[in-house]
Amino acid sequence: LVFDFIDLLEQHFTENRSVQFFLAELATTDKKLSAATHKYTGMSPLQVIHNFVLLEAKRLLLFEQPSHKEISFQLGFDSPASFSAFIKSKTGLTPSELSDQLAQIHK
Repeated sequence: LVFDFIDLLEQHFTENRSVQFFLAELATTDKKLSAATHKYTGMSPLQVIHNFVLLEAKRLLLFEQPSHKEISFQLGFDSPASFSAFIKSKTGLTPSELSDQLAQIHK
């Protein structure tokens, strides 16, 4: 179930990040998916989704270096502001600060 969830997440994370979408696609219940993701990742399904999006944002910031506006739309955010708010809520950093931090780590 977790592998199927991750496969679907890779395919659909830019257009849909709701747990309900994945439950419907997997034809499973919230309880079953939550139990599976907690068992194998230690996270809730929503946390898995958010970590996946954050990892992709970091990859784009580090390796492709498009503008933050371009990244926000590539990742399916409705605005650069919502992308910035997401990054800030997950890392405590702005996208620019995160980009700088990643560049320093990977010199």
